[in-house]
Amino acid sequence: MERLFGLELALGRHHALIAELTRYVAEYPLRERLRTQLMVTLYRCGRQLEALRMARQGCHMLADQHGLDPGPLLRGLEVAILRQDPKLDLDERAAPDAAAAVAGTASPGWRAQRRPHAAGWPDSTSRYASTLSAVARDSNSG
Repeated sequence: MERLFGLELALGRHHALIAELTRYVAEYPLRERLRTQLMVTLYRCGRQLEALRMARQGCHMLADQHGLDPGPLLRGLEVAILRQDPKLDLDERAAPDAAAAVAGTASPGWRAQRRPHAAGWPDSTSRYASTLSAVARDSNSG
C-alpha cells in the first residue's frame, strides 16, 4: 500500500488520501513510511502544523514505547517541513515518493518487517491497477 500511496501522491491526489492514510497510520503506527506519506499529504493540503504533530507523535511513540530513535526518513521529512522545502511541493517530474526523495533515502527499512496479509488492505489490487493505468496515461499524454 505504501507504493500505491506514493503513486497517488505523485499524481497530486493528496486531498483524497488524508482519511485513508490517517486510518492506516492509526492501525499500523510503527510504519514510518505510512506516517511520512501522511505528513506529506497534510503538508500539501496546507496543514503544516498537523504534519509536524504527526512527526512528533511518531518520534515520541518510538522512543517512549520501544526505546527507538526514528529513522532518517521521518527525521529528514520533519526538517524539510520545518524549512518548507520546495521538494515537498507537487512536481509532475518528481519521484513517486516525495518523502523518500527529501529524506535522501529510497528505503525506510520497513521491508524487513512482516507485511500484513492482503486481506488487511482492502481492494488493493484493483486500486493499484487503476493507479498504474493513470500513471501510464499521464506519461503517454505528456
